[in-house]
Amino acid sequence: MPEPLTPLVERPWEDVERMLDVDSALERVLSAFSPLQPVTLPLLDAVEMVLATDVIALNDVPPFRNSAMDGYAVRAADTHSATWSMPVELRVTAHLAAGQRDVPRLGPGQAIRIMTGAPLPVAADAVVRFEETDEASSTGQPERGTVFVYHAARPLDNVREAGEDIARGVRVACRGQLLRPADLGLIASVGEPRVQVTGVQLSGFSPRETRSRRRRTAFSPERSAIATRSYLARLLVPGALMSACWALPATR
Repeated sequence: MPEPLTPLVERPWEDVERMLDVDSALERVLSAFSPLQPVTLPLLDAVEMVLATDVIALNDVPPFRNSAMDGYAVRAADTHSATWSMPVELRVTAHLAAGQRDVPRLGPGQAIRIMTGAPLPVAADAVVRFEETDEASSTGQPERGTVFVYHAARPLDNVREAGEDIARGVRVACRGQLLRPADLGLIASVGEPRVQVTGVQLSGFSPRETRSRRRRTAFSPERSAIATRSYLARLLVPGALMSACWALPATR
């Protein structure tokens, strides 16, 4: 191919010596931006913002041992001989609903009718599902006096331990993390109503100007501004962790 007649100085796109590498180009772009001071916002106002501090679970989720199924709370040892042909009969002493605070104690040879999410009674170590009792074939009266159990329960059957989903002290969100709705739901589940977040000031890009340019498309200028701000904020947050950090133990 013959050499172009136009001088190289007039063809900068072909002058390799004058081209910027990626790091230099990124540094030049970021030099036009600066991170704002962190602010504390309610969770609903923090969507698409960048987390300025780690969020640590201060409580277990769930906060107490509870039933994972509707059924009967039992002592597993009381059901060890139960079979479909030779069920074990237990005396029903109480009915526990989800959210109930007054939790009775379970005695030997007893069963407590329990709903999903209800706290496990003291001394109970398993839950037998309704389908494994004679209630599966009855009208399921809560006030019944006895129940026949057709299945031998093992300790911790259908039991959710405290902290099984999230243990106290676990880091549930990391500094530098872009907050999506799912992240905010996770933060709310550990009892945090607010978060400390940061953003980026985009010079010459006001919200009023953005609204005036709105188009009838899914990717509006507002969405573009949010995406740009969020990406730059993640780059500018000192020490930001760019990878997922859920369920990492907090460093003290």
